[in-house]
Amino acid sequence: MDKLISGLSEKRLFNIAFSLIVGEGNWMERDYYNILLEDKLYIRVSDDNPIKLQNHDNYNGEKAEFLFRALIEHNPNYPFYWFGLAICRGHIPYYDAWYIGDQDEIIELLSKAIQLLDDHPTFYYYRAIAFRHKEEYENSIEDYEKTIFLDDKYVDAYIDLAWIYRFSKNDYKNAIEVISRLIEIFPNEHKYFSKRADISLEFRKYSNAIQDYSTAITKSRAAQYDMNSIEGNECGNLFNIAVCKEKIGDFSGALSDVESVLWACEYYSPQFIDSARSLKDKLSKVVITP
Repeated sequence: MDKLISGLSEKRLFNIAFSLIVGEGNWMERDYYNILLEDKLYIRVSDDNPIKLQNHDNYNGEKAEFLFRALIEHNPNYPFYWFGLAICRGHIPYYDAWYIGDQDEIIELLSKAIQLLDDHPTFYYYRAIAFRHKEEYENSIEDYEKTIFLDDKYVDAYIDLAWIYRFSKNDYKNAIEVISRLIEIFPNEHKYFSKRADISLEFRKYSNAIQDYSTAITKSRAAQYDMNSIEGNECGNLFNIAVCKEKIGDFSGALSDVESVLWACEYYSPQFIDSARSLKDKLSKVVITP
């Protein structure tokens, strides 16, 4: 790179690059970006190849990639530039997991960032994702665990790690153990009880699933103004309880629960209505009502 934008600090250029891969970005950075346009400032690869900055409405990985490559050329020892380039090469917004791109290249870039700064959990987290997409699950597990070791509140690392055990390794014990560790840290978060229950349901541990779905509903209600209401995010839990009860032969309990789901779905979660009606019809054939 022959020169960065005239009068623009390295930090500011870094912020602009990240605002491009975030998409909307921080409004202050977006305003500053527009000022650059008004002043007709350029980034130059060389004197005969100027690239003009253009306004952006959302994610623009191509421009961000160019900025990060320029920053790496300017200062190759700053790990976050390598991290930013890795995100760009994934071709995705910063906050999402990527599904395309050269995973080997992404791993190499993130490994460079880790070499320069080996105690940043986000570097390991995104490398774990790349390993996962390559189906190198042991390497992925190692990086997810390193992420959690460095930041034990890194929720996405727990969720992704449990996903590997659940879907890729068919390992109920470890999938449950990972989410249980998350619940120990966030004991009042109903959604993590739901996730653990989903795993139990998947592996036909119906009693365990019922217990966790019930706990999720209790904790969800405790967070609501109306303590007796079934909010939209509870409909799925209650429906799954009905499914579990039907599986273990508690048909009356299942029918009672599915009728509550049908009542709640009308107001909160209509997407459950068809499934709930189907289950009710099935249960009504085996439950004798007085």
